[in-house]
Amino acid sequence: AMDKSLLNPTEEIDYHLGGLGLGCGDCHETKSHSISGESKAACVNCHDAEPHEKELLNQHLSALSCQTCHIPTYARTEPAISFWDWSKAGEDRESVENEFGEFNFYKSKGELVWAKNIRPEYYWNNGSDDYYELGEKNEKAKLIDLNKPAGKISNPDSKISPYKVMRVKQPYDPTNKRLVIPQILGEDGYSNSNDWVSASEKGMQKINLEFSGTVDFIETKMYWPINHMVMSAKNALKCTSCHGKGGEGILNWKELGYPDDPIKKGGRVKNKLLKE
Repeated sequence: AMDKSLLNPTEEIDYHLGGLGLGCGDCHETKSHSISGESKAACVNCHDAEPHEKELLNQHLSALSCQTCHIPTYARTEPAISFWDWSKAGEDRESVENEFGEFNFYKSKGELVWAKNIRPEYYWNNGSDDYYELGEKNEKAKLIDLNKPAGKISNPDSKISPYKVMRVKQPYDPTNKRLVIPQILGEDGYSNSNDWVSASEKGMQKINLEFSGTVDFIETKMYWPINHMVMSAKNALKCTSCHGKGGEGILNWKELGYPDDPIKKGGRVKNKLLKE
């Protein structure tokens, strides 16, 4: 998750850029002023495998990404959209400015929910995702994961990692049970016509997919891994952020696949959860 607060950040916003004075090129390969997608920046490119003085913290690296503890929140300075409801588009109502100076409604886009200082959601990350494919049928018809992280607790290369999860309620064809790709811009687009059926017909024609003529809406989730806005050790998560009966309970151990808090029941090895 990146926003304009990273253009000239303080140490509290991003330790690498604001504290150490690093630039994009110190972590990323750049070609003609753009970031190369060929080699991804990784913490281990600069930090060794045991970066902490306390051995107990180093032991966490077998199951936790560095980002999990060192990026406790995102959207710390600039607000981010956490929910976007396209089904509310077309309504004749006033758009009100929220406490962040952002508008919560646009007739051509629908209703937006903004937030700041957001706690990430945590999933097993093995570097790959399970993608929803264009035209794919969704038989359950409740919620569509667009790119769910493919990592699993049983996979030794998977690590618990932080994600920005974007929830969007968007057009859906209930007859063909798949997402609609409507035309939004242009004379025939939804932003001009405020007609989902005609915009959907135009959009689906362009990608050669059948459209039933009926538009419903379904919630979707998109998962964005968080790598920027790293904080220093003093601002990172503490043991009690995740562990202990009186802790904050940031990690949901059962959802992640553990029998209970590892401080009580042990980790992946002790519980024989790993599969080669």
